[in-house]
Amino acid sequence: AEAMKTEKILIDNKLISILRSHEIEKTAYQKEIEKLKLKLFESNEKWEKLRILKEDAEANAETSNFLVMSLQGKIRNMAGADPKTFNDTYEEVLQEELSMMKAAYEAKLKGKDAQMEDLRGKLRRLR
Repeated sequence: AEAMKTEKILIDNKLISILRSHEIEKTAYQKEIEKLKLKLFESNEKWEKLRILKEDAEANAETSNFLVMSLQGKIRNMAGADPKTFNDTYEEVLQEELSMMKAAYEAKLKGKDAQMEDLRGKLRRLR
């Protein structure tokens, strides 16, 4: 009877130890989930700021394109050039630079999208 009592105490102690271990793990997971939620929130904030910046950049590019076209028209008129044969190297260079800037910006946005998806996946796995 005494051996059974000792064995029961050992089993109870082992169970208590396992429960404490699981509780510690659960707390660690909860802390990790909170960190990931914060990162996701911060990423969403950054994403929103980038979206607004993108919209501003697109509006500025549109305005710049309009101004460039207007100035080109004035230059052609002042120079007396035939609009059909007038070829402005500046416009070609500007268009190429704008295309490169747009491509770089879009690549940056795709990178941020990938980071957000990765964080969302981690958060889903932790839930």
